[in-house]
Amino acid sequence: MVRLLGASTAGRPVPWLRTLLLGGAFHDTTEDGLLASRFPYTDVWRLYGTPTAWVIGQRGPQCLADVYHPLSHQHVEVADGRLLVTTLTTSRFPPLIRYDTQERGEFTHCACGRPGPAVRVLGARPPFFRLHGHTVSARELVDLATAHEEVDGAQVAVGPDQRVQLRVRLAPGAADDHHSHAWIRFRVLESHLALAACAREQPDAFEVISVDELSGPSALVFEEF
Repeated sequence: MVRLLGASTAGRPVPWLRTLLLGGAFHDTTEDGLLASRFPYTDVWRLYGTPTAWVIGQRGPQCLADVYHPLSHQHVEVADGRLLVTTLTTSRFPPLIRYDTQERGEFTHCACGRPGPAVRVLGARPPFFRLHGHTVSARELVDLATAHEEVDGAQVAVGPDQRVQLRVRLAPGAADDHHSHAWIRFRVLESHLALAACAREQPDAFEVISVDELSGPSALVFEEF
């Protein structure tokens, strides 16, 4: 997707691109408006899913934003706003039974008129958040950071542009410099495969900074920075 967007930005039209399928277990986060402006004659289809459940649903060019139609082998429930998935195929072993996707959702009607259920995905439930298609637990990152003696406390801040800061309050006597921040970042990433994969693709998406005070007791905050 990055290469296609780069080509269109450089003034090279892609009139041959009639259908674009985005997603997989880690769904692409390119905005619909950007795709419509760059590829006005392209029908865009998106898949929604998780690494564990794989593809759960799909939506086509006539569907509402963030609304997906579950695949026939995925039974989706909404319990207290939580999206739960049960696999209905024998090809998956072990099967998933009411698997919690860690995301919020609701049943809705879709403008496309397709029969069957439609689900609006409302995003990850705190302390989870989505980072370029990966579902990440802020509590897990805090625990990984505070497992090191240099860190006295930690908090995750997510910006509107999908950048993430791991804010650490350093222990007394710990060095507050670039090398310490880089070391904490390395130790956290080596223990978190999903976040490490994202950081390899987009190194600027995740950084460690030191702060004097954390923004309250919550492990996750959403702020502009």
